[in-house]
Amino acid sequence: NHFAHFYIKNETLYLNALNNLSKAYLYTGDKKYGKAGAILIDRLADIYPTYDLREYLPRFANINGGSIAGKAVGKIWECYVAEYLANAYDAFWPMFEDPEVIEYLNEKAVYYGMENDKSTAVKIRQNIEDGICREIFRGVLDMQIQGNFGLHQMSVANAAVALDHKKDTGEMVDWLYTASVAGVGYNTGGDIERKLVETVYRDGMNWESPYYNELGISDFIDVGINLNRYKEAGGEFDRISILEHPKSLQMINSFQLMTLIRRGVKPMGDSSADGYVTVLAKVKGI
Repeated sequence: NHFAHFYIKNETLYLNALNNLSKAYLYTGDKKYGKAGAILIDRLADIYPTYDLREYLPRFANINGGSIAGKAVGKIWECYVAEYLANAYDAFWPMFEDPEVIEYLNEKAVYYGMENDKSTAVKIRQNIEDGICREIFRGVLDMQIQGNFGLHQMSVANAAVALDHKKDTGEMVDWLYTASVAGVGYNTGGDIERKLVETVYRDGMNWESPYYNELGISDFIDVGINLNRYKEAGGEFDRISILEHPKSLQMINSFQLMTLIRRGVKPMGDSSADGYVTVLAKVKGI
């Protein structure tokens, strides 16, 4: 896991490779990027369900909120690992029908005696959907993937949209809107509606320092953007759009009220180093 921490955590080797390959493939359409990325995400799907940080703690400390939970990394950072993996599967979707990709993955699966021989695009996608998308949801339910408000909700939304399976995606979207119940040993719901009404203040801020508020707001709004795009593309769910909630607009605009002389936000709480001023208004997709 010491290896996994440095080579799977976002901004490092494996996820950085997936991110760069997916962008290169989407921007250029060049199959050389798509083939490499498709093979890499399939291999990660083979091993991602086996990751469990608990057996390595406390020797290898991680960002886990004081718990012993996590998969490749601590449960908070794991939210971003999950995001990268789900988005990569979505990006490389057409490449699983490429004959060279199928031939390569089939040869490896047969050589290593895997239960899924990966002889068709359907079988390869099944491997990734089980090992990545459904595994992300299982990890969130088991609290191995859990961050600040907005983070694990973002992980589930990305996995649900990438999966695009009527029954399972519907279950995951329903979970996002379901209220959570404390003290039961697993994550009962994404708690979106209750949090918006009861916890987010009228000015759009929630209960943390400015930096962590921005983090949660950005990922929470990302949930709404992903679900809206999914619905626009023909996906079915009957929930109210997160972005239509009046508190959501207040969340997006909240940092304007805190920006001083057009320079940035004062580093209150654990927002940043003492005396450091930064702009906090970076919302993904806006």
